[in-house]
Amino acid sequence: MLVITGDMNAKVCEDNRGYERIMGRHGIGRTNDNGERLCKFCDMNELIITGTWFPHIHKATWVLPGWKNKKSNRPCADNKKFQNSVIDTRVYRSAAIGSDQHLVCTKVKQRLRKQQPKEQGSIRARYDTNKLKEKNILETFMITLQNRYLQALEEESPDGEEEDEIEKEFRIMEEAYTKTAEEVLGHPRKKRKPWITEESWALVGQREEINKKILTTRSERIKKRLRTEYKEKSKEVKRSIRSDKRKWMDGIANEAEDAARKQQMRTLY
Repeated sequence: MLVITGDMNAKVCEDNRGYERIMGRHGIGRTNDNGERLCKFCDMNELIITGTWFPHIHKATWVLPGWKNKKSNRPCADNKKFQNSVIDTRVYRSAAIGSDQHLVCTKVKQRLRKQQPKEQGSIRARYDTNKLKEKNILETFMITLQNRYLQALEEESPDGEEEDEIEKEFRIMEEAYTKTAEEVLGHPRKKRKPWITEESWALVGQREEINKKILTTRSERIKKRLRTEYKEKSKEVKRSIRSDKRKWMDGIANEAEDAARKQQMRTLY
């Protein structure tokens, strides 16, 4: 997407004859010389003049508000290809930006082409490898992996299709690692916050279990009791997460103070 902005001193009125493709019909006043130049420039380069968009009045109509003076608004031009991606363009006169110009903000929402699904089996499963940082989990993983690998070697039948020795070794090892990771590590949670501890995630899991019971039971008496339990568990989850975040922030602050005291500016930054 190409976006062109600038202090163009351009004024565009409501008369858009000849320029229907690049502007709407809701300007104010008369088009000045710079406005004519801007319209010709946009028409030649397949750009559009954006401004406030009124979807409830004119769908896909681009409105450039009128000027009371040359510094009241600033136009901008965008690729016509992405015309529907520009949601709104407006001027904030009250914004203190240390300039005699006004702040112009444009809201853009990209609509990307849908990605074609990959062939089945080509997507690799992801596992929560962060758990391996804990010593007890790492030991459990190594022991389980070793036992599974030896078991697979014992169960491998000598009779069967001919297979290269290296390929056979790799297949057995891959299956051992995959099944062990599935059993011990599991899959990572989506958008996991760094400050939430395993204890808090366990409480979240308990809350989810209560919610599943609420959805599956038919008894209103049991549902009422479960809803009360759910509310209490939600309060417990929120308290635990707030406590986790405070501890996490305190840890970052202490690390920063220690780095500043030791003049370790890279760590402090």
